[in-house]
Amino acid sequence: MGDGFNYLWQDGSTLDTFVVNTSGEYSVTVVQGNCIGSDTIQVQEFSAALDLGPDQTICVGENVVLEPAELFPGDNTWNDGTDGPTLQVLQPGTYILTLSNPVCGTLMDTVVINPVSDINLSIAGPSSACEGQDVSFLVGSSTPGLSYSWLNGAGEVIGDMEELSLTATDSDTYTVFATDGCGVAIDSIVFSVMNPAASVQLITTTCGLTNGQLSIENLTGTPPFDLEWTDENGTLVALDAQELSDLAPGDYNLLLTDAAACTFNDSYTIDDSEGISVTVATQDLSCVNPTDGGFTITPLTGTAPFSYSLEGGTPQAEGFFTNLSAGDYELLITDAAACDTSLMLTINAAPDPTATIHA
Repeated sequence: MGDGFNYLWQDGSTLDTFVVNTSGEYSVTVVQGNCIGSDTIQVQEFSAALDLGPDQTICVGENVVLEPAELFPGDNTWNDGTDGPTLQVLQPGTYILTLSNPVCGTLMDTVVINPVSDINLSIAGPSSACEGQDVSFLVGSSTPGLSYSWLNGAGEVIGDMEELSLTATDSDTYTVFATDGCGVAIDSIVFSVMNPAASVQLITTTCGLTNGQLSIENLTGTPPFDLEWTDENGTLVALDAQELSDLAPGDYNLLLTDAAACTFNDSYTIDDSEGISVTVATQDLSCVNPTDGGFTITPLTGTAPFSYSLEGGTPQAEGFFTNLSAGDYELLITDAAACDTSLMLTINAAPDPTATIHA
């Protein structure tokens, strides 16, 4: 560099040249008057001068550019006959680069370009569950580094993780798409929500009686079934009975549990009904006529029209009976709802006359 320069190498030598015969980092500081400059260089052995990197995978329709990590002087030739350090690869295979240097000799490095492996995919999870139960589906694959997308039967994205968790509300088909950034695999699982149910016929009370009925006409679910009937106060009414009779008005609850431990719960109301009630005005006998007794019946509750039969006689629409003698009578009343009631009525004889003689 001329006169007036002073040199200081990393090993303390001060010549303007430094002979290198091993790999390593070398530095020099140059001083001229009040000016100072320094530089560093990394020297590698020729045996490490050619590195094509690790093996790679190529996607269908894509390309990979191969080149050494560092360029070293010399001639570069690929095993397909291409000259130069760079090679564009369009298909899988084994690629070898030869570097020839007139001083250092020849080096070779190899890189394998692999085709995309098929992604094996499977879904682990239940095929059915009770409504409201929490369930999860887990993707299994030996292919690492996958990305996921879960879709329901409507094509809506509902998850992007390896595991899909949800609450069972409706039967559906769940599909997972998995990709490694190159290939794509698809798997699906058909999932059913089990809803046991009971079809119950209800017969309400009639005529004010405790004659309501509940009967199960059809059961769906996984047999066998456990049935528990309770009243509106939570009191047990019956177990495993498909028919209840002679029920009073009120609310009744059915809890059905099937063999899959799924449940159905519903309530049924037995309505109250009106029976027949009446008022009766009785005309007892007078002292002048032994057959002038009678009854007048006035309905209070029931379903009009009413019919009245006294002592098994022909029913009549009017609630009046006259010209009756003293005694007991059975009255049968029937309404339009086919309800009936019977009453025992009495007509009293006239009291015996009395006389008082005054002296």
